Amino acid sequence: MLEIRGHARGGQGMVTAFEILAKAFSQMDDFQVQAFPAFGVERTGAPIQAFLRIAKKEILNRSNIYNPDLILIFDESLIDQIPVFDGLNQRGAALINSEKPLKYFKGFASKIYTIPATSISLELGLGSKSLPIVNAAMIGAVLRIFNAELALGKDIIRENVPAKHEANVQSLVQAFNRVVGLGTRNDFLMDKLHELPTDVQGHLEALSFEEKPQPEGLPAPYWSVPMSKNKTGNWRLMTPGYVDRLPPCNANCPAGTDVRAFVRQVSENKFREAYETIITNNPFPSICGRVCPNFCEQN
Repeated sequence: MLEIRGHARGGQGMVTAFEILAKAFSQMDDFQVQAFPAFGVERTGAPIQAFLRIAKKEILNRSNIYNPDLILIFDESLIDQIPVFDGLNQRGAALINSEKPLKYFKGFASKIYTIPATSISLELGLGSKSLPIVNAAMIGAVLRIFNAELALGKDIIRENVPAKHEANVQSLVQAFNRVVGLGTRNDFLMDKLHELPTDVQGHLEALSFEEKPQPEGLPAPYWSVPMSKNKTGNWRLMTPGYVDRLPPCNANCPAGTDVRAFVRQVSENKFREAYETIITNNPFPSICGRVCPNFCEQN
């Protein structure tokens, strides 16, 4: 399975781009696809995320993508503001909308590609300087990285963009031909894209296991044969232990707000208590609420 995560600002067209990419991959081969945005993509100008999975089997995972194989960065200014490269596979790649030389991004990913998507889009009248619509250009660059047919991209763009069809097609074509960093075929990404599903159960059955004696002092019945023979395993007899840890939503709030506490209080209609929880660390909750890019949601 190939997993792609995108980072952009609300209004740049990334959600549409991921939907179009899903359709493109579904037509490239016998692929199953899944594309969806993170919560909050309606906030124009705020950092947003979108996700895309492509596989040779049914996709059952519905969670966000935390360890992508490829990261698409629609706005390079996000690199200095949020951890866009977090969780990237060690052999993974990144496609960045930038005119900077590749050496500027050295160390961020195993493989870096760049595309001047903003320049291409503005030259064709797609968006504005403050918020260029770069989705078609980024789609063209992705198709080039995966050696897709340019004609496929043109047809899908014409069918799926809401306006300025020919300008978007030209944006896709220019980006397809201007990707920096291509060099040789990216075997890692292509292998992830085309890898076949593994029969995990068959693989387990083929392995040889050695029965082990019951450990001394284990106060419960002991199962000594492989877990493939016993679906529940020994853990069904054990009691879980609970540990209090700082949740990531709280840990990543710059204001230090106890996010879980005030959300719980609001759900219980304890609005005064929720307000007091917030102002314990943040004396300007209304102002921050209007400008915050929601680090708690992102993390």
